[in-house]
Amino acid sequence: PCFMVKTLKTNHNCEDAFINPRACISTLAQYLKSKLQNNPQYKLKDMRKDLNDQCNLNASTSKLKGSKRVALQKLQGSFLDDFNRIEAYANELRLRNFDSDIVINLSKDGLKQDGTFLKGQRKGQLLVAMEQDSQNCFYPLAWAIVDNETTRIWILFLQLLNNSLNLKDGETVIFMYNIQKGLIETIKNVLHLSQHRYCVRKIETNWMKRYRSEMKKLFWWAAWSTYEEDFKDQLITLGALSKSVAKDLLRYPPQTWCRAYLDTICKNQMMDNNFTESFNSWILKARGKPILKMLKDIRINIMNRSAHRPTQNEEYHIMPTPELSQQQYEPFGPTIEPESDPYIRPPFIYENHTKLKMRMNQQRATKNKVISFRGDHAGISDPTYLPYSRTKLTWKGKEVVTDNQLERERHKKLGS
Repeated sequence: PCFMVKTLKTNHNCEDAFINPRACISTLAQYLKSKLQNNPQYKLKDMRKDLNDQCNLNASTSKLKGSKRVALQKLQGSFLDDFNRIEAYANELRLRNFDSDIVINLSKDGLKQDGTFLKGQRKGQLLVAMEQDSQNCFYPLAWAIVDNETTRIWILFLQLLNNSLNLKDGETVIFMYNIQKGLIETIKNVLHLSQHRYCVRKIETNWMKRYRSEMKKLFWWAAWSTYEEDFKDQLITLGALSKSVAKDLLRYPPQTWCRAYLDTICKNQMMDNNFTESFNSWILKARGKPILKMLKDIRINIMNRSAHRPTQNEEYHIMPTPELSQQQYEPFGPTIEPESDPYIRPPFIYENHTKLKMRMNQQRATKNKVISFRGDHAGISDPTYLPYSRTKLTWKGKEVVTDNQLERERHKKLGS
């Protein structure tokens, strides 16, 4: 094919064109694919700015959303394909993780405890139950992806949790949650002997909307009261400031948020539900992905955290507190064997990162020191100017001998 130029204008006075019909969704998706791969949090306003600066192109919001969806689908896969492979994924988990309970319940209608809203093309919620062990460590115990947070869904979730952990009537279990009336009644119906606690911070948020100043401090003192008389004294102090304040606080049953009324069957004094909010924070990036990618990210993240926490504790360069040291070595029951007794870590002290090495060098023993004795008020002689030495040290099963002891042994052998 050929063409002929009839008129040629070398000087152009027309304005720049910011609308290009060839910049369709597929073309923009191909252009933005590398940027989305490097930055999964690439926002629409940043896309519009880059296209305007680099290509002099104005793209509509709908076109940018479509191009981002197509680019993410090429990078992460299709939402529909992930739903089609969910049964195969569950079967693979059952083969690899024998002790895990995996249940899939799909229908045509849709697909400490908390719910997190999911993002992406398929909306839903992620339900999670967090557990606190005897070492005050928190980790996700069970999680489920549901279409909505309803009573029917919570009953199913609690029944599966009961079957997996053999909770029976829930007599030795504490459920802590935000103030959700539907969830409270559901737990009472499924595990009617379980204990219930409200998140104190949630009560504080609702209560402090109407009251300010020093009442917040008094509220926490009331929540931390360990016996009933102390709790009543804190209420009297609140009532002296304002009777309506104390009356409004008693709308929340003290048995669910005050330590003085906690049951002693479960010896746990946790009063807030912040660890579930922590779980919600570190799954933010996974919430917008297809279902299999999201489940994989959550599973890998939990595995990495469980594996790296002991390593992080061993590399901690600060001397543990007496309370932590007692928790490390205190047995957790008379029937627990020493080798199965759980512990966090031995209290390592890394001298290169502390002032202990400097102090030890300054207190190092010298041979020219003389040991003398002085009498105390009871007539008992106490040695003074003792050379510094670490006691009860062993090497290969034998007790460590100091330099002074070796010197005395050498003189004895020479004298004999």
